[in-house]
Amino acid sequence: MAVDAARTTEGEYPKYATRVLIATAVCLLAAAAQAQGPRLVDGQLESDLVPSPVEYYALLPPGYDDLEEPVPLVLNLHGGGGSRDVLGVRQQPIFVGMWEAGTLPPMVIVTPSATGRCFYMDYRDGSQNWESFLIGPFLAHLRDTYNVRTNRRGTLVTGISMGGMGSLRLAFKYPETFGAVASMEPGIAPIDDWNDMRPKHRFWRGNDLMESIYGSPVDREYWNANNPATIARASADVIRESGLKIFLEAGDEDLFWLYEGTEFLHQVLWDQKIRHEYRLYYGADHVGRTLGPRTEEAYRFLGGTLSDPEPDPGVEATRRRIDPLKRRLTEADHYEVDKALIEGGEGQ
Repeated sequence: MAVDAARTTEGEYPKYATRVLIATAVCLLAAAAQAQGPRLVDGQLESDLVPSPVEYYALLPPGYDDLEEPVPLVLNLHGGGGSRDVLGVRQQPIFVGMWEAGTLPPMVIVTPSATGRCFYMDYRDGSQNWESFLIGPFLAHLRDTYNVRTNRRGTLVTGISMGGMGSLRLAFKYPETFGAVASMEPGIAPIDDWNDMRPKHRFWRGNDLMESIYGSPVDREYWNANNPATIARASADVIRESGLKIFLEAGDEDLFWLYEGTEFLHQVLWDQKIRHEYRLYYGADHVGRTLGPRTEEAYRFLGGTLSDPEPDPGVEATRRRIDPLKRRLTEADHYEVDKALIEGGEGQ
């Protein structure tokens, strides 16, 4: 279609030309929006620590290419028998929706494909070393490859089931590396000594699996040294003083009965005065429709640890009324949040 520009008045465009310009602008805006939207990156890393190459997905937040400052890094560990597709297929829509709703800050979320049921462990016989791989070359690779923060507050770890157990082990062993952990329905037993293991605690885990990881026969001391509850007791002072932020959850109808181990760890953390957030979801199972909303809650927790809370005038006003009463006491609260008040008071 020809356009006779001579018939247009000064400052006007032919109608066809106007439509072309509008269509072009819409296409450019759409392309820009697509370029700036979240995107999934396919990566891999070779290492002699584990069966290689290790494939992974990295989910980049909206506007990643225009970042002026590094964003937090989340190590997102899949469950037993899973793969990076947990992030690429199942979880990606959850995080994209949260970014669109403004309920999740920008962050790079990474899920590596681990050996089916490796527990993210360094095997007793040295044949696979997933813990050393994740905390060593893999973390270094992610920091070198992506525009992410390298401080502990900006380095987070989470996981579900087997990944929940792995995330706890990593966070409890390396609280100087991770600022927060969100463990969903972790695959842990309600004990802190291998000798107390009962059939009900591992009916879905055969001897061959346990011995391939912890030695044949199972090395009691090695199992204990890698059990999150035992680590929490042994390293309580270090974990507490690090300020590690901990989120722990399970469903009370978990088909593997993992709520027992989760409740046990909650009590260990309580006894050791290690502050944490704990949720036992009523009517929730190990799989199914509750996992989406629960994943959102776990990530809201992680996102909330990245900055200090704003002052709350209501809390401050109420504390001004209540604090004088505390100064009369001779003992502080369980977590010693108000210990300074008690020590500074007269105890009368």
